[in-house]
Amino acid sequence: MTVRTREIPVPVSGSVMGSMPRGHTGVGAAANGVFIQVGSALGVAVIGSLLSTRYQDRMTAALAPHHLPHAIQDTILGSVGGALDVAARVGGTTGHLLAHVARSAFISGADLGLLTAAAVALAGCALALAVLPGSPSADAGPAAGARAARRPAQDDHETGGPA
Repeated sequence: MTVRTREIPVPVSGSVMGSMPRGHTGVGAAANGVFIQVGSALGVAVIGSLLSTRYQDRMTAALAPHHLPHAIQDTILGSVGGALDVAARVGGTTGHLLAHVARSAFISGADLGLLTAAAVALAGCALALAVLPGSPSADAGPAAGARAARRPAQDDHETGGPA
């Protein structure tokens, strides 16, 4: 199952704008834009930090019993790509083991980062359900007006009233 994130901002923006009074839609659009930008930057930073920290911790523990030159250890700890490059150069059983440990440490970091992101997303959903109004207010702007204008025509058509 995949989530198509490009389809999420439209209903979220519609919800934000639909809850704003008519005179404040510019403020709502600006606030919505700021929240998207800041949230994206913070999300990338937090997920990346968790992944990197977990990767380095796991790799440091795995390399501790071995005495490697400082430059090689820095390359291995710097990124999974660096570790895989060193593993390819070393070759044999040692290289295979290093590649396995590096991939495992990376996946462990990704798991931590993404589980944290999922928890934050669920908390955001719960907060939205608790705080956002169930339906737009009477002065909620053009989106609410358009919905209200369509309802009588749909109701009349369904009940056999004037068309």
